Amino acid sequence: MFNNPFDSFHNTVAEAKEEREQLDQLLTISTPRERLIVFLILIVLLVLGAWLVLGNVADEVTVDGVVANTIEDSTEANQFFSVVVWVDRDDAKDIRNGLPILVRVAVTEGGVESIRGEIGSTINVPVDFLSGSVLAKRIEFATEGEVNSASVAGKDCRVTIELGRQSPLALFGSRLL
Repeated sequence: MFNNPFDSFHNTVAEAKEEREQLDQLLTISTPRERLIVFLILIVLLVLGAWLVLGNVADEVTVDGVVANTIEDSTEANQFFSVVVWVDRDDAKDIRNGLPILVRVAVTEGGVESIRGEIGSTINVPVDFLSGSVLAKRIEFATEGEVNSASVAGKDCRVTIELGRQSPLALFGSRLL
């Protein structure tokens, strides 16, 4: 195109204009295979959009803690436990009474005791050695079943608290803020 130094500038520009692609034309989908690919992409995008708006996802917090003590209540069949957990300040504001809780305690070599219940109360615990973004919280909860309280008292545990269910769009929006 620009290889001939003796050609006029106007001729060179005219040749370059002819060689350019016509980008102002619409894309044509002519084969059945191309139509199938476009249709499948459209279906995937519609399903993803519907899931983002109509679906729901469990939002939960999993933290480390220690089983502080057990409280036997003779008037009811429930046992009451207390755990102290170390939780991020942002997650701590979402923990409230009435939420389901699962406490997993390693009781023997390879054995795990799972304690399910519902949070009865939460109390912030002042601890000097924790950083500003971590908070110690004492959580008291009632169990849903019989637990050997002597085997779990004072042991390290993993606590999972289900914060609720919400649409993926709302969950992503809350994580971005």
